[in-house]
Amino acid sequence: MITINNVSKIYNKNKKTETIAIDNLSLKIYDGSIVGLIGPNGAGKSTPIKMILGIMYPTQGEISINNLNSFKHRKKLMKNIGIVFGQRSQLWWDLPPIDSYNLIQKMYDVDKKSFEKTLGEMVDALDVKDIIHKPVRYLSLGQRMKCELIAALCFLPKIVILDEPTIGLDISAKDSIRNFLKQLNIKHGVTIILATHDLSDVEAICERVIMINHGNILFDGDSKSLINANSNIKKIEITCLDCVCETEIPFECEVERLGNKSILKTSGNSSDIIYAINWCFKECNIEDVSITKHGIEEVLMDWYK
Repeated sequence: MITINNVSKIYNKNKKTETIAIDNLSLKIYDGSIVGLIGPNGAGKSTPIKMILGIMYPTQGEISINNLNSFKHRKKLMKNIGIVFGQRSQLWWDLPPIDSYNLIQKMYDVDKKSFEKTLGEMVDALDVKDIIHKPVRYLSLGQRMKCELIAALCFLPKIVILDEPTIGLDISAKDSIRNFLKQLNIKHGVTIILATHDLSDVEAICERVIMINHGNILFDGDSKSLINANSNIKKIEITCLDCVCETEIPFECEVERLGNKSILKTSGNSSDIIYAINWCFKECNIEDVSITKHGIEEVLMDWYK
């Protein structure tokens, strides 16, 4: 279990440029869980990750992994932590991934037979059998990220920290990685911490979501609860077969023109939606009405406001 206890991180303390990155943060991440860490740029997501990894020391408080201080026992703990940073590579650029994997096997002193079995399963799961013998520099971004994941996981760490692992990938590659991570969690009970701006990743695999902004926790719970917190807010699109004058519309909305058609886009609670529909039925020639709940991205924007 990862325990963050009353942790603060202050840069340039007692100076004019003092910045509070994390402010009295406390939380627990339980073994075998999948946790999404989300927030806008500069919110303080990366700071707790660096402190969990023991590469940054808190100004106050303590971070421990299975009752071992993450900073003091970093070397011991790192044997059971895998890391993927989406914009940084841990593979040798001029060598094929298989060479890096063999080096990792020796670095972590993993039994060769069990290592080869695990590696084979991961290579098959991510469908990279034909590319792990090619130099990394010849791989596409999606192929490289799959190989990066294997490098972080082939020694079966108990904790995996992923920072933007699907950044820049196409839908197919993202789905492949998400399914792989879910199966890894189910089969091996690996604890996964996912720091990302891609909210579809969070919805797809995370059991728990921790939202951080200005170094504080805004929300800590499951993604469904996060969405349901604003479940009364809905989006509506009303397509009218005639041009609607924006100045005549008695409610706030965005108007998109498509030839002679007008598409009115707005959001609000049930009474707001009913009012908008009723007005349009009276004043416009309606072709279509679409009502949807806010997704996690819209909910987050509301929280940040």
